[in-house]
Amino acid sequence: PVQTLFVYHINRLDTRTGDTLGLHHILVRLTPHDSAIALVDRKADELAKLTSGADQPAKFDAAAKTMGLTPFAIQAFDGTPASYGVRAVPSVSAWAFGGAHIGESSDLFDGPDGYYVARLDSIAQGGKDFDAVRDQVRQRVVLDRSLEREVPKALAVAESARKSSLEAAAQQAGLKVESTGMTTRAAAGRTMGSLGQAVGSAFVAPLNEVVGPIRQSDAVYVTRTDSRKPADRDAFDKQKAAVRANRLAQVRQQRIQMYLEDLRKSAKITDRRKDISSQLKKQSAT
Repeated sequence: PVQTLFVYHINRLDTRTGDTLGLHHILVRLTPHDSAIALVDRKADELAKLTSGADQPAKFDAAAKTMGLTPFAIQAFDGTPASYGVRAVPSVSAWAFGGAHIGESSDLFDGPDGYYVARLDSIAQGGKDFDAVRDQVRQRVVLDRSLEREVPKALAVAESARKSSLEAAAQQAGLKVESTGMTTRAAAGRTMGSLGQAVGSAFVAPLNEVVGPIRQSDAVYVTRTDSRKPADRDAFDKQKAAVRANRLAQVRQQRIQMYLEDLRKSAKITDRRKDISSQLKKQSAT
């Protein structure tokens, strides 16, 4: 079995086709003993008595200190379940947007992985009014109108390029042909300024055929695909193990960083560097 945070996973490999697997999966949840459950329930009841329905923020902090708990801050959005890291925090979002007041503490909420009490620290109106986005809207309209004026020019360039060449048509229009060279979709997007319809068209268009005009939100394009190298599946299969290992290492490092961050938030640290330094100086002087 493979153990994760709260469960064991037991997998059976049924089929393998290339990099696609067919599996059967059994999930075994880790559950505490009855004595541990009873202890947690008593602690949860105690916490509820200390905080439930309180309208004084200090009472929430005092309860956490009394219980030896470390509060954590989260953001909740109306209509969306609240979460902390990868954990869902049940009922908090609905409570916060259901008429709670600033500084008020919630009732005790229970979830599959624990009990929660929330305090509403602040609430802000979502979205923006028109005055807040007036300048952005004006800029967008100006850009859209300027692009619309460029479409007939690009159409003329495309028609001329089909009769002669893209280079000749560009020179006649006072433009310059930009070449990406052999590239990937992502790299082509960076070269062309965005990863949009023009890039997608370039990877499916017939070779040496002029395509366009293609209007995007940022520019109008006339393109020609000069060459194309199909993906090498054999080469990928040779690199797949290394790619998978690299990705697993990245995920593990991310999980370690999340774990350390949780430790930092919950740890109580006493800085005694000055005392240690003073003691070392006394020892060296004797």
